[in-house]
Amino acid sequence: MEQLLIHLFADYWLQNDWMALNKKDKFYIALTHAFTYTIPFILLTRSPLALFVIFITHAIIDGTNIVYKLNQIKNWDFKSLFIWGDNIIKDGYKANRPPFIRVWLIIIQDNILHLIINYLSIKYL
Repeated sequence: MEQLLIHLFADYWLQNDWMALNKKDKFYIALTHAFTYTIPFILLTRSPLALFVIFITHAIIDGTNIVYKLNQIKNWDFKSLFIWGDNIIKDGYKANRPPFIRVWLIIIQDNILHLIINYLSIKYL
C-alpha cells in the first residue's frame, strides 16, 4: 500500500505542468520528473540500485512512447509499429475507439508498468 501511495503522490502531485507537457519532447525534462518522482521512494528503500532502477525506468517510460509500442505489439498492430506518418494511430488502438478511452487506457497502462517495476525493485534489489 505504501508503494502505491508514494507512486500516486510522486507521479501526480510532484509533477508540475512543465514536466507533464514537455517530458516526451525533451529527455532532460523526463529525467527531472523521474528524479523528483524517485526521491519519496527513499522512505521505502535505501538500496541505491533499487532507486536507480525506479529513476531510470520512470524516465524511459515517461520520456518515450514505449507504452504505445507495447500496445501496438499487444494489439497486433505491426503496421503502425514500423511505419510512421501523420495518418497512423500511434498508440496501438483502432482509430474508431473513443479518444477519452484511449487516453485513460494509456494512463492506466503507464501506471501498471511503473507499479510493477517499483515493486520488483523495492522487493528484490
